[in-house]
Amino acid sequence: MESPAQSNLTSLPEETLEDTINDSNVAGGNGDGRPSAFSSVPARPPIQKSSEKYAPLGWSSYFDHEDDICIPGSNDVFHVYMAGTEGPVVFCLHGGGYTGLSFALAASKIKEKARVIAMDLRGHGKSSTENELDLSIEKRRETEGKQKGGKKRNLITTNQKILDHHLLGH
Repeated sequence: MESPAQSNLTSLPEETLEDTINDSNVAGGNGDGRPSAFSSVPARPPIQKSSEKYAPLGWSSYFDHEDDICIPGSNDVFHVYMAGTEGPVVFCLHGGGYTGLSFALAASKIKEKARVIAMDLRGHGKSSTENELDLSIEKRRETEGKQKGGKKRNLITTNQKILDHHLLGH
């Protein structure tokens, strides 16, 4: 059995700062005539802060207006974005971790033929509720019960007749 000192592997020489500087002065090489493994790597774009890269979209380029809907008998306020003036209602429900703005691009096209309502659900976006973490079906039913006859219902009704509507989600 071979001892670790008698290994068949050869060690690579360590690069010094001077070697690195010299290598960068030789186009695409490492100073000894061989091309560098990094010679084809494109230059990185300037570094941006996460807050710049992932800044939220402005709603006004996609939706016509926004509103806050207060739920009677509670401190819950749900934020909605709306677009379009006629046609069926497309009610957009976003997935976990998103907001009504997830539908911004779709709304800008759909509003040409329908009305769009995209809301920030409990614990998301600009909505504010007493218990942001309670995402249970029971809490959802309780909230929907308080909304009956409230502003949400009026968004999709005219003269007590429910308009044609479609539900869109992701």
